[in-house]
Amino acid sequence: MAVYGCPVSVGNKGVIFETEVFMEKSSISKGWQWEMLKENQREYWRNPSEESYYLVNRWKMQGKEEFLDLGCGMGRHSILFGKNLFHVKCFDISEEAIQSTKLWAEAENLEFGYAVGDMLCLPYEDESFDCIMCRNVISHSDTCGVVKTVAEIRRHGDCSANLRL
Repeated sequence: MAVYGCPVSVGNKGVIFETEVFMEKSSISKGWQWEMLKENQREYWRNPSEESYYLVNRWKMQGKEEFLDLGCGMGRHSILFGKNLFHVKCFDISEEAIQSTKLWAEAENLEFGYAVGDMLCLPYEDESFDCIMCRNVISHSDTCGVVKTVAEIRRHGDCSANLRL
């Protein structure tokens, strides 16, 4: 069972945690059940979202190259950014998602970093990325988890993030 400090406010300096307030949960974040998708349903999740094409171009023009696909799923955004010469790290709570992304990347001759874990505690050093995509991921948590995830993203300093609940 994990114990997380529950954020009590978000200000311009980030998230403030009240150390005396704790919330115990066996699992705050929940992964998508990728293994339940039929093969014809998987094809939908291999197409990048519309805004990702805009972000590839915008972030390239801004000189960004260290990309985190937070909640990478089947890898649709990882592959797009990798083909556009970003240094890609794939992160998901689902081992199935990571394995699917890894197989696809290998078939495309792309080399990525991979990690399985909970978005509430990203296993990366501060300021590891200059751009993060987090699409349809943060909503897989409760309110406390959403605020904690945003704090984790902010820990990476002055990075551009695209968050879609």
